[in-house]
Amino acid sequence: MKPYLLINEVNKVVNIATVHDTCHRKIHDDNDYSNLPEKTWKKIQKFRKSLSKKDEITVNRN
Repeated sequence: MKPYLLINEVNKVVNIATVHDTCHRKIHDDNDYSNLPEKTWKKIQKFRKSLSKKDEITVNRN
């Protein structure tokens, strides 16, 4: 945590995404949704990959 931020960093979240509840559940489970439209399935995979990288970082810090 940074106690002092530049003015352009105050109240900013650099890594945020908003999805519907149903999409959120699909991102966080391990099911195969390749039957969905290709664009949707690729986004789910992208979020999953991004989340797994963050988990690796968290694990490596402990």
